[in-house]
Amino acid sequence: MLTGILVLLAEAYHTLSDVLVSGFLLYALAWSRKPADEFHMFGHGRAQNVATLVSATIFIFIMGLEALREAVPRLLGAQVVDAQNPMIAAAVTVTAMLVSLYPLYGVLRVKERGPSLKAQLTGLVKDEVSYASALIGVYMVSLGYG
Repeated sequence: MLTGILVLLAEAYHTLSDVLVSGFLLYALAWSRKPADEFHMFGHGRAQNVATLVSATIFIFIMGLEALREAVPRLLGAQVVDAQNPMIAAAVTVTAMLVSLYPLYGVLRVKERGPSLKAQLTGLVKDEVSYASALIGVYMVSLGYG
């Protein structure tokens, strides 16, 4: 909000959805390790598959809806971007890139990858690409493109 750069707002929503999805996937991972019971004779291993599908749906819905709500009016109207403090925006983006490398490294170290871990790996790689794109966008806005 301090910078007036839309890409940072999009990244903030993106990070919020990642936290929700990651929490959901961690819960599903714990649930899938429960032993078989009377109603689940083969165990709860499929919980990871269901969680992966649900998390993908949540991510697509939240990101798609918010991107449409914020970006379409700005694309249709010739609005001048009032970017303040692009260095703050760049610093926040680079910090987020560096912070998200830690869980990426942790996921890459795991030898056995179930569906929820594969979804987490895909999400973390996507995050790094998204942050790099945001950094390019911040740079372009600081040059006057917008």
